[in-house]
Amino acid sequence: LLMVDRTPTDYPYSADGRPTWNKREDYYEAFTCCSFMAAVTQTCRVGTAVLVLPQRNVLEVAKVAASLDQLSGGRLYLGVAVGWYKDEIEALGYDYRHRGARFDEMLQVLRDCWSGSPAAFTGRNVSIPPDVVLRPLPGQPSGPPLLVGGMTDVALRHAARHGDGWLALGFAQSLQLDVMRERLATVQQMRRELGGPELSTMLKL
Repeated sequence: LLMVDRTPTDYPYSADGRPTWNKREDYYEAFTCCSFMAAVTQTCRVGTAVLVLPQRNVLEVAKVAASLDQLSGGRLYLGVAVGWYKDEIEALGYDYRHRGARFDEMLQVLRDCWSGSPAAFTGRNVSIPPDVVLRPLPGQPSGPPLLVGGMTDVALRHAARHGDGWLALGFAQSLQLDVMRERLATVQQMRRELGGPELSTMLKL
């Protein structure tokens, strides 16, 4: 959503920890781009890769995603992740230290929001008041498939517990297929231990 005018050194997908893009380049908002793509296509799926969920309001995400899914005829994927960029998350008013717990709670309530009448929820980082009504409903009966992104064990646990799929980052491991196979095996094993069906997977190149 934004960059801060100082250079981060903790970007996890480059050797020196510095972002690989120019902060002055235009980066358009993800849902806006999805709506443009959906409007000029009829059959392809559209989606985010990835939406940094903990720096947004879960009710607003649910509303926008449901609207886009219905208007596109049920073609939205929602790729989500925890995020790494401390300055961005804090500039948007959220606590960077609690982003993982916030992400987990948002994933817990997101599908319930797509029912149109989510139950009241009070967590440490997310709350849904009673009697909320969210319309329209998504075009897909259970809402857009949730693809949880990331390569760490923590990200894989989020995908196994809450996701419909796992969104891998190919460039993060320079497309080392043995690493990808190991990560895929790990997330599928976690899923089996939770008693869920096999996850679908998507590779971001």
